[in-house]
Amino acid sequence: MIKKIFSFILSGILCVFLTGCAKHSAAYSAEYYYLYPQFMKAAAVTKRIATVYIPDAADTYTTVEDVVKKVKPASSRTVTECDFSTGACSVYSLNDGSDEKIGAVTYTYNYNEKKMAISRSGNNVFTEYLYTDGKMVSLADYEGTGKTADSVPLRTIVFDYDNSGHGTHSKLTDNTTDPVSTYDYTMEYDGAGRLTRINTMMAGVFKGHTILTYNEKGLIVSSAVYSIVSENQEKVLTYTEYTYE
Repeated sequence: MIKKIFSFILSGILCVFLTGCAKHSAAYSAEYYYLYPQFMKAAAVTKRIATVYIPDAADTYTTVEDVVKKVKPASSRTVTECDFSTGACSVYSLNDGSDEKIGAVTYTYNYNEKKMAISRSGNNVFTEYLYTDGKMVSLADYEGTGKTADSVPLRTIVFDYDNSGHGTHSKLTDNTTDPVSTYDYTMEYDGAGRLTRINTMMAGVFKGHTILTYNEKGLIVSSAVYSIVSENQEKVLTYTEYTYE
């Protein structure tokens, strides 16, 4: 499971590096791509709460500690709540001090006989996941609630692995931009085989990286995204803390 985790996580944090992220926020978000049900179910949790810190564009904080100390977290938290009996997960926002679910979207997953997600539908997007030898090798988004013979993907991601089964590289192609945008990602792991760093390249130029940390159940508890400020300096672009229930 740990060796396969990279594709599930990587595809969930692409937004922060894409120049059109705000424009494509409905499609590119951690809540959209992350195959959280498989990890949440294994850890016996049904809810994930994300608290996000977003520094101002002019800020140049270089450490997560500075961000947490000096930046107020977003007033709304993103909640992912899953019903494993139906294969559906609901994603919504909660404002501080309120129980009202804002902008709720339900995603429904379909699984194969090996209990691997093969498709997902929700928010007028259908996502197809393809596997080889038990490893995810690609995913593709299509507009609507399904795929036909004439469907053209909105975007695709392909994943490469080494001989030990670790993900080493992935490539995203975004067909919704003009011209088409492509991004490359390389992976780094800790001694336990957990994906801890994702490096982002565009047209051969390093754009930044993401650092991930985990709890004892193997669930992500933080994600720090860094972008390039100058040749010798990076800054924290976003920092997210995850809690589970």
